[in-house]
Amino acid sequence: QAGAKRYLLRIETSNPELFKCFHPPEQTFESRLDRLRALKRVGYQVGTGVMIGLPGQTRRDLANDILFFLEEDVDMIGMGPYILQRGTPTGDIWEGNHRDLAAANVANAKGIVTSEQQELLD
Repeated sequence: QAGAKRYLLRIETSNPELFKCFHPPEQTFESRLDRLRALKRVGYQVGTGVMIGLPGQTRRDLANDILFFLEEDVDMIGMGPYILQRGTPTGDIWEGNHRDLAAANVANAKGIVTSEQQELLD
């Protein structure tokens, strides 16, 4: 009656263990999934999505994300990149895992990228 027909509730990842790394303990993957399903039951067109490139994410996780979309029969899908924000907990994890790529990004921003760093960025 109020005009709302669609609802977007991103899950960020379909891997419950990875989900825990990026959310406070009171926000569980299971509760997010329950909310998505409840929205669908009451008649909303439901959208969800994931981030690509999360620290600790694997190709298998991304493949499972796609299967999750199929299994949950969502109406809309959003997929976007994890963008490094230096000085944040996840940014620090990412930089620790991808030290060479992080240095290449900094060098590129300063305009002093080496040919080896450019290969990492390509």
